[in-house]
Amino acid sequence: SIRTSPTTVAVGAMKALSWMTGTFSPTAYTGIARALPAEMRAYPSPSLKEVEMAESPGRYQARRLTGDERLPAGASVRDFWRWIGSDLVGNTTRALFAEYLVGLAVGTFTASEADSVRDEWGAYDLETPEGVKLEVKSSAFLQSWWQEKEAAPRFGIARTQAWDDATGQSSEEKARWSDVYVFCLLHHRSKATLNPLDIGQWTFLVLSTAVLDERVGEQGSIGLTRLRELGAKEVPFDGIAKAVRDAAPSGR
Repeated sequence: SIRTSPTTVAVGAMKALSWMTGTFSPTAYTGIARALPAEMRAYPSPSLKEVEMAESPGRYQARRLTGDERLPAGASVRDFWRWIGSDLVGNTTRALFAEYLVGLAVGTFTASEADSVRDEWGAYDLETPEGVKLEVKSSAFLQSWWQEKEAAPRFGIARTQAWDDATGQSSEEKARWSDVYVFCLLHHRSKATLNPLDIGQWTFLVLSTAVLDERVGEQGSIGLTRLRELGAKEVPFDGIAKAVRDAAPSGR
C-alpha cells in the first residue's frame, strides 16, 4: 500500500489551493510543514529542504506564440489577444502598446523576430542595440471611460526596487534604473476620431534619467509642462531613435 504522510498531504493541499487562487508560495508550503506537530512530522516524508527545493523551479522561459494555438470551444490564442488587447485607449493596454512602438522605433526588436517576448519583470522596459536602457511611460488627454473633461496627462517616474527574475530577489536600493525615459503621449483630443493605431496621434518626449534624478529627486510623477521645462525633446515616431541616442550617457 501507499503510505502518505500528513506533511505531504498538508503541503499538497496548500499547493493545490495556491494554484487555484494564483498565490503560489514555496515559503508557505515549508511554513506549513514546520508548523505541524512533531508526531505528525515523524511519518516518512520529504525533508523540509527537499520541499523547498522541489518548489523552487527557477525562472520560466516564455516562448513566442503564433496566435494559431488552439483553445477550448473552437477559439485560438489570436482570439484571446483580440479580446484582451483591442482597447488601445485604456491605460493598461495603451502602456504596453506604447512600449512596443518605442521598441520598434529604437530597434530593440522587429515585428518578425522569432523569439521576442516582453520581459514583465525587468528593472527597465527596453534596451537598444547599443545598450541604452529605456523606461517607457504613456499618458493621454482622453480615456476609454466617460469623461466630463480632458485628463491632464501625467507620467510615473518614481524610483523603484529592481527585481532580478533570475534570482527572485529585489534590490535594497530604490532607483531609476534606465538611462533614458521615453514619455509617450497620445495627444489626439477628439474621441470621435481617436485612433491609437494612427502614429500621427502620438507625440514622444525623450529625457535623460540623469536630468530627472538631478532636478526632481524623489518626485513620483510628472506633467507635460514640467517635462518641457526640463528640456525633454519632443519628437514624432521617426525621431525617437535619434533623440534617445542624444539623451543617452556618453559612450553608449
